[in-house]
Amino acid sequence: MNYIRKRLTNRNFLLLFASDICIVVFSCYVSFIFRFDFIIPNQILQNFDITYIFLIVIIKIFFFRIFSLYRGMWRYASVWDMFNIIKATSLSSFSLILIIMLTEGFDITSRSVFFIDYIICTGLICISRLGIRLFFFHFITALKTKNSTINKKRILILGAGD
Repeated sequence: MNYIRKRLTNRNFLLLFASDICIVVFSCYVSFIFRFDFIIPNQILQNFDITYIFLIVIIKIFFFRIFSLYRGMWRYASVWDMFNIIKATSLSSFSLILIIMLTEGFDITSRSVFFIDYIICTGLICISRLGIRLFFFHFITALKTKNSTINKKRILILGAGD
């Protein structure tokens, strides 16, 4: 219980969790916009309600949690983390396709929306993780080296030659 309380009060975790939810909703909406050439039909808009968005967010965040995307230090994101992101988004998109196929079919929701959503969501989640790493590696390191050179003294060492 203490672990859960500590985890939920961690500001970095909450920021990353909230950004992932925003990325999932954004990628879903943009995939519909791209599929229908920026003019979404009314029939599609009627089905694109809060329960549909809630289902997508819950499934994707569930798979993100299964593949440990919220564990560890994000400033040390590696290639293996990118593979986990690809696996999580692949399985979540596949699960969404199965759920839509078994419940309402593809009469209302186009199959290409899921493919576009998969590409956008995978790209944005990877960029968010690598963006954190690049920020800490380049920006913070550059600030540390800039500030540390101010306090250094230059010295000249002379020695006897042969």
